[in-house]
Amino acid sequence: MLRKVKSIADSLAGQLKLTAGISLKEAESADGKSAICFVVQEGMPKEGYKLSVTPSLITLTASQPNGFFYGVQTLYQLLPPAVYGNQLDKKANWSVPAVEIEDSPLFCSPRTDAGRLPPLRPDRVYLQVYRPVGNEQDERFPLASDGRSGMENRNQEISETDRDRFQT
Repeated sequence: MLRKVKSIADSLAGQLKLTAGISLKEAESADGKSAICFVVQEGMPKEGYKLSVTPSLITLTASQPNGFFYGVQTLYQLLPPAVYGNQLDKKANWSVPAVEIEDSPLFCSPRTDAGRLPPLRPDRVYLQVYRPVGNEQDERFPLASDGRSGMENRNQEISETDRDRFQT
């Protein structure tokens, strides 16, 4: 299992090296430095994970490689779109908002006792919103060395139409 988790971590490090020019190296502890830590915690769902981002530390916790994989996918979504590219982008804002996210599959089993999937209610939108921890202007994990916060376009209000559409 640890070999698969290391492979997932190495893939993240490789993509950050390619697109952001950030070199990450494996270490036993963060020693007070900015770091991305992968922590194995037994007892979590197979695909479940916890992602915690503070200004100095990103911690991804899961019990199985599947959870680490999905946690890394969420981390990618918090990064600028340039992370999905295949070339270095020095102009992108390489920082991550400070958040606490815990996620796992909606259904633990693919089938109910009756042998079919439980129905989803068409009158509901299944949306979970994660709020940044603390003051998001001050609490970002900087991946770029120039200290840019990248908040210029992120503090936009949701329109009333969108708010009504997504309320459950």
